[in-house]
Amino acid sequence: MKRAPLFAIAIILLIGAIANPSTSAQAANFGWYAGAGFGSSDDDVLDETGDALKLFAGYRFRPNLAVEAAFVDLGKFDVLIFPDALEQDGLAIGLVSILPIGDKGAFFGKAGFFNWEVGAFGVTDDGTDETFGIGGEYRFGNNWAVRAEWERFNNVSGGDIDLISASILYSFQQPVPRQRKWAAPPPQREPAKTEIPAPKATPAPSIPEKKPVPLGLAAAERGDANAQFKLGYMYGTGQGAPKNNAEAVKWYRRAAAQGHARAQYNLGAAYANGTGLKADSETAVKWLSKAGASFIREGKRDLALRVVDTIERVMPAHVLAKELLAAIRAKFGQ
Repeated sequence: MKRAPLFAIAIILLIGAIANPSTSAQAANFGWYAGAGFGSSDDDVLDETGDALKLFAGYRFRPNLAVEAAFVDLGKFDVLIFPDALEQDGLAIGLVSILPIGDKGAFFGKAGFFNWEVGAFGVTDDGTDETFGIGGEYRFGNNWAVRAEWERFNNVSGGDIDLISASILYSFQQPVPRQRKWAAPPPQREPAKTEIPAPKATPAPSIPEKKPVPLGLAAAERGDANAQFKLGYMYGTGQGAPKNNAEAVKWYRRAAAQGHARAQYNLGAAYANGTGLKADSETAVKWLSKAGASFIREGKRDLALRVVDTIERVMPAHVLAKELLAAIRAKFGQ
């Protein structure tokens, strides 16, 4: 293969990598890598071949581009009748363009410079000239790959040397999947909607209504007759307590039993009118007459006369009404 076409191929590969850095559809091992290879070198001046060795390391900083350095021992060559008299080696550095093929394979091209040194019979020569090459790579596992490549080292001590080698390399980074720049992203499935039943409404716990405590209840419960009468009056009129005729009668009865005149009168009136209990004229007259007697003792003439009028309305011409009226006249006169 001629020198010019090979150099052109390597340059084209490098330009392609720089211009299209994201065309890789396979996973790329970004970061550092290193490897070693063996091969056969061919010196076009000496027209001889030698056993070659190379150790290399590189850094892949784009999906299709890496920088790589290598120590290359091009082998030992015979000079006239002296075997292995000429040694050629050097350091190479350059850019590597990578064009993936499928999921595992890739073609690559490289171009750079080779700092060479040649020695024979104690005399050395050195220099720096261009180098380029092409090859193929196949990755196996996540980190390992094998290479086969051809390289040209130009003008090494006046001649060109071709190197055909096979290498193995190891990548120190895990592969990073790459997608084609123009590839549409895979459609994302909308997650299935799960109907979540609405929580059942829990009825609020019923809170018993807090009834207001009437004023004087404590005293009434202790047996205070005046407090009992006032509490009965509050329930009977609805002033200061919820209106409740039955509750009014209860407290009137307790106060009346202790001789409270007004409680006796109101209890008698309740029996007469059937308010808060069943109407009973006889019982009404009994409590009214007791109220009248209490008013007379207390010197309350007008209230005693009202009792007489009430008895007359409940049971006209009742004997108790006549007796109360006689007692009033005796106490207070005409």
